[in-house]
Amino acid sequence: MSALTGFRISPQQARAWRDARHNAADSAGSCLVVEVAQAPSAAKIDARLQALAEREEILRTVLHAVPGMALPIQVIEEQPRVTFAAEDWRDADAAQRAARQNKSTLQAGSVLSVRYIRIGDERWWLCLEGAASALDLSSLALIASELLGATQAERLQYVDYAEWKNGLLEDEADGQAVRFWQQMRTESAPLELHGLQMAGNGQACQPTLHALAGLPGHAELQALASRAALSLDELLFAAWCVLLARLSGQQRIQLGWQDVGRGEGLEQALGLFEQFLPVQVEVDLQAPLTSQAATLLAPLRQARGWRDHYDSEQPCALYFAWCELDVPGKLGTPVMATGFQPPFALGLECHAGSDTTLELRLAYDRTRFDAAAIACLEEQWTRLLQGLCAQDAILGTLPLLGPRQEQGLQASAKSAEVRDASVLTLLEERALANPEAPALVDAGGLTRYGELLAQVDTLARRLRAAGVQPGDVVGILMRRERQAIVAMLAALKAGAAYVPLDPAYPGERLSYMLDNSSARLLLTTQALQGNVSSAVPSLLLDAAGEAPSADAEPLQAVNGEQTAYLIYTSGSSGQPKGVPISHAALSRSTQVRMAFYPEPVRAYLLLSSLSFDSSVAGIYWTLCQGGLLVLPASGEELDLEVLAALIERHRVSHSLSLPSLYETLLDYCDATTLAHLRTWIVAGEPCTPRVLDKHRNKVGHARLVNEYGPTEATVWATAEVLSDAASGTATISIGRPIPGMGLWLLNEYGQPAAIGEPGEIHLGGPTLTSGYLGLPEQTASAFVHYPHIAAGQRLYRTGDLARRHVDGRLDFLGRRDQQIKIRGHRVERGEIERVLQSHSEVREAVVIAQVHEGSARLIAYFTDRHGYVPEAQALSSFINDRLPSYMVPAAFVHLSALPHTPNGKLDLNALPNPDDLVAASAAYVAPRDEMEAALADICQQVLKRERIGVQDNFFQIGGDSILSLQIVSRANQQGIRLSAKQIFESETIERMAQVATRGAPESEAPVATAAEDTRATRTAADFPLADLDDAAFGDLLAELNSTD
Repeated sequence: MSALTGFRISPQQARAWRDARHNAADSAGSCLVVEVAQAPSAAKIDARLQALAEREEILRTVLHAVPGMALPIQVIEEQPRVTFAAEDWRDADAAQRAARQNKSTLQAGSVLSVRYIRIGDERWWLCLEGAASALDLSSLALIASELLGATQAERLQYVDYAEWKNGLLEDEADGQAVRFWQQMRTESAPLELHGLQMAGNGQACQPTLHALAGLPGHAELQALASRAALSLDELLFAAWCVLLARLSGQQRIQLGWQDVGRGEGLEQALGLFEQFLPVQVEVDLQAPLTSQAATLLAPLRQARGWRDHYDSEQPCALYFAWCELDVPGKLGTPVMATGFQPPFALGLECHAGSDTTLELRLAYDRTRFDAAAIACLEEQWTRLLQGLCAQDAILGTLPLLGPRQEQGLQASAKSAEVRDASVLTLLEERALANPEAPALVDAGGLTRYGELLAQVDTLARRLRAAGVQPGDVVGILMRRERQAIVAMLAALKAGAAYVPLDPAYPGERLSYMLDNSSARLLLTTQALQGNVSSAVPSLLLDAAGEAPSADAEPLQAVNGEQTAYLIYTSGSSGQPKGVPISHAALSRSTQVRMAFYPEPVRAYLLLSSLSFDSSVAGIYWTLCQGGLLVLPASGEELDLEVLAALIERHRVSHSLSLPSLYETLLDYCDATTLAHLRTWIVAGEPCTPRVLDKHRNKVGHARLVNEYGPTEATVWATAEVLSDAASGTATISIGRPIPGMGLWLLNEYGQPAAIGEPGEIHLGGPTLTSGYLGLPEQTASAFVHYPHIAAGQRLYRTGDLARRHVDGRLDFLGRRDQQIKIRGHRVERGEIERVLQSHSEVREAVVIAQVHEGSARLIAYFTDRHGYVPEAQALSSFINDRLPSYMVPAAFVHLSALPHTPNGKLDLNALPNPDDLVAASAAYVAPRDEMEAALADICQQVLKRERIGVQDNFFQIGGDSILSLQIVSRANQQGIRLSAKQIFESETIERMAQVATRGAPESEAPVATAAEDTRATRTAADFPLADLDDAAFGDLLAELNSTD
C-alpha cells in the first residue's frame, strides 16, 4: 500500500466540511453564469479548462478522511477534478432555462463543473459551479475570465496558502489577534427578529434566495455613501445594521461580514478564501447616519485589519456579503452569481458588477422565515434606503412601514356590530325571557333572574329616594357576594356610577377613593362600615330599610355617555387615579365579548376582586347571556379545595384568572372536575408555554385564551385563542385587536412601528375612557392626537411595548415606564416609594419588580435616615396600613447608599439580589424530620432554589399568594394536607410542618354538599335529547320544584 501524501486543510475548508457534515441540506458551493461577449468554440473552452487544471493544484484536489484525525487532509491528484459539457438550450423556454440553470451538475468528488450553453443563435452562457470546500465566487470569476481568453496569471497554490494560514494561527494562539476575535464573539446578546422569525426546526437548510427590487439606483446610493464618507459596501453594511437595530430593539448588533480573504499576493489565487468575520457595531438610532458613520464602521475596519488571524468559525446568525465580480466587460457580463451560503438564518448579499450594476438579495433559512416575512423585510429595507437617500434624518424617525405592511394591518382590523342597548337592557331581556333561570350563587344560596331583577329594581328606587341622582357616584364597599352584584346593577339602574371598594384596602386609601370620586352615598354592610372614615353617608344593605313608595319617581333609561363605573388604578403621583367608563363603552365591550366567544356562558366562576376591572368582564358577560355567576366568598379564591368543589358542583364552563393561578388549578384538579369547562381566559401577567401545555394535557377540549387590555380601554383590547403551535414558542402572543378596537404601535419617535419592530401600544375607539378623574395634566399626557396616525383621532398611550408579527399577532414586551404588574394589578413604583419614604426612619427608597418565570414580586431598597434600620416587618406593616396588600414589597433591603451611574442617575442594575443577601445573612437550618424534609423539597421546587432552611421565611425569599397555592397543590399530591391560609399564618417550613397533616393523596377534588337543589343550576343545553328551549325547560323546572 503506497503512502498517502497530503496537506492540512485551511480553516475555511474546515468550516465548509463541518457544515456539509452537520447540516441536513446539501452544502451547495458557488455558482456563476456569464453571458459571453465574443464566443470562442466549445473545444477551445475545454482545452483552456484542461490546461488550467494542470497548472492549478486546487482543481486536482480532494479531501481525504484519515482514521484518528478530526479533520480531513487535502490530497493533490494527477487527474483533474473538473467536468465540461456543451449544451444547446435554444428550444427551451424561460421556465425550462431557469430549472436547468438551478440544477446542480457538480458531480461527487468534482471540484468544478463547467457548462458552455448556447441560448440563442448568437448568444452563449458560460456556467461555472464550484465545490463548497474548494472554490469561492471570486475564484469562479477568475476562472471564467481565463476560459474566455484573459491572460494567464501566476498564482500561489492553495495548499501553500492553507499551510501559511494554519501556521499564522498557531503562532498567534495567545496573542492580541486571538483576544480581539474573542471579544468580537462574546460581548453581544444573540440577535433575534421575533416578529418576523419563526421558531425553526433546529436544523439549518440551504438558504433560499430572494432578489430585492424597487431599490434606489446605484448613483443615489453612491452619492449617499460619499456624503457619509463611506465606500458603497460600507454604506450598505451600515444600513443593514440600522434595519436590524430597528427590528430587534438592540443597539449593539453582531453579524457576520463576508470577507473575500484576499490580501496582498492573493488577488489572482484560486481556492476558498472567503470567510465570515464576526463584527459588533453600535447603532445610535437617535442620530443621523452621517454623524456616526465613522464610529459605526470602526469595528468593521478593525476586523478587516485582523482578517488573516481569524479561524473562520461562524458564531453569528445574520450576515452581510459583498462581492465584486471581476470579469472584464470585453469578455462577458455576469448574469447570475451565488456565493457559498453557510447555514445562517438571514443574510443580505450584494453583488457589484464592473459596469455599476448592483444586485441585492436576501438569503434566508426557510425554516426560520417564510415568504410573507421576507416580503416585509424587502419593503422595510427599501423604505429605509429611500429614507436615507432622501434626508439626513435621525435614524429612528425614518419610516419602515410601507403599503404592503399597511394593507396587512388593515386586513386584520375588524369592525364590530353592536346594538344601541345598555347592559341593563340586555340583562333585563334575558331575565324577562327566563325569570326562573339561575342568575348567581354565593355562600347564601341561589338567586334566580326574576329575583335578581326585582332586588335590583327595589334597591335602585331606594337609592333615588336617598337622593342619588343620574350622574352621581355611589361607593360599593362589599365582599364578593350577591348583595354586591345587586348594588352594582341598582346603581346603574338609578342612573348613577359606582366605584367598587375592596374591603381589604387600607382605610386611608378607601377614604381617598370615596372623597376623590365625590361619592354621594356608600353602599356597605354593618360589618364593613367601620373600614372607612368618610363624611359620605352610608346605606347598610344588611339592615332593615324602608321600602320605596309605590308612587316613587320612575327610573329613567340611562344615557350611553353617562359614567357606568369608576375603577381606581395605581397613580405615579402617590395617589390612585380614577378611570371612568361610560355605559356605551361597557355595553360595547360586553357585546363584542359575547360575539367573540362562540359558546354562551353557562356558569362563570368569578375569581377577580370586584375592585379590579377584569371582574367587569365576567359579571356582565354572564348576566347578559343568561348564565350563572358563581361567587366564591372573599378569601376562597385562593382555596384550591373550595374552588375545585365549586367548579365541579356548578359545572363551570368559563372563567378568567392569572395564568399562574390557572396553572395551579390545573395541577390540583383532575380531568373530571374540569369536564364541563369550555373557555378559560388568562390575563394580567405573561402566560407561559408551560401553562398551555398543562391545559392541553388536562382539558384539551376547552379553549385557552390570552387576553390583554388596560382599564382605560374597558377591560380588554386584544385576545389570542392559544393553539398547540403556540406551545413551541418562547413567548405566548397576546393576539390581535378585538373587533372595533384600533391598535397602533409607535416607536419612541412617534413613527408607526414596522412589522417586527418594537413599539408602544396606542389604542383608539369607542371603548376608551374620557380620561382620569380630576387629573387634566395626566389625561393630556396619556390621551394624545397624532395628525399622521389614525386620521388624528384620540389615542391612549398605554405605556406597554409590543411587536407585531407578519400575521398581525402581537407579542407583549413589557413597560416603557416605571409601571409594573403584580398579580394582575397595575402598580406604579413611585406610589410605593413615596409611602416608604414617608416613614420617619427612611431617607431614600427605590422599588423594583423581580420577575421569575412570568411571576413578579416587589423588592424595596432603602437607606436609613438617622442610623437606625427599621425591621422588614415594621416597614411591611407600615405600607400595608396605607396601600393594598399587592403593593406591599415581598422583601426590604437596607443599603448604606443607593447605587448611581457616573452621571448621577440611579443605577437599578447595580442593586444587589435580595435572595443572595438573605442566603448570606440567614443561618441555614436543615429539615429535622420527614414532614419538614418533604415540605422543604416542595418549597425548593416551587421557588426554584437549591436550598431552603426550615426557618427561612417563605414570603421573604420569593413566595407569594399564587406560589403558596402551588405549595398546597404539590403537597396534596404527596398526601400532605395544608391550606394556603396555614402557609400565610406559618410563614416558615418549621411552622408549616406543625400544622400539616398526612392523608391519602386526593385523586379528585371533594364535592361539597349542595345547599340547594342542583337542578336549579341546569339549563336546556344540559339535556340535548329533550329537544327543549330555555323557556320550555324553565317551565318544566318550575313545575318540578313546585312538587318538592
